[in-house]
Amino acid sequence: GEKISAAFGIPLAAPVEMIASLYTVPFEMATSLKREDLHGFRDKIFSEYKIEIPAMTVNGKAYLRFSANVYNYSEEYDALIAVLKQIFGGKS
Repeated sequence: GEKISAAFGIPLAAPVEMIASLYTVPFEMATSLKREDLHGFRDKIFSEYKIEIPAMTVNGKAYLRFSANVYNYSEEYDALIAVLKQIFGGKS
């Protein structure tokens, strides 16, 4: 959660010691989203980059859920961050 939050300048939703293997991050969008829009985004990420990431909307805001496990490598998160920065922008 720390790496992704830092990459996009999003404050952690809880203290680090409370964040386990699942972490949901809100992403700011220029316009309000419908569920179908975000599902299209999720499908595009998978088809183009082979990255599977749950995506949801609540009151028009986008949320992505990240899962960290022992079989994931730091480089995989770096690749995901790079893809998300292309789409959402973010801190350099």
